[in-house]
Amino acid sequence: MNNNDISYLMNMLGKMDKNQLANGLDRMNQILTPEEKQKIIRILNTKNNGQG
Repeated sequence: MNNNDISYLMNMLGKMDKNQLANGLDRMNQILTPEEKQKIIRILNTKNNGQG
């Protein structure tokens, strides 16, 4: 998974309603490696802290 994949994924997640988001996160949890999950969490934390 590269930065373009993650950017696309973040845009998709931002457009989902609550149920779609819950289902999407459940599915992502099944297919992502622990390293990919950590990378996404770091990106989310950076964006939420206003640094991204």
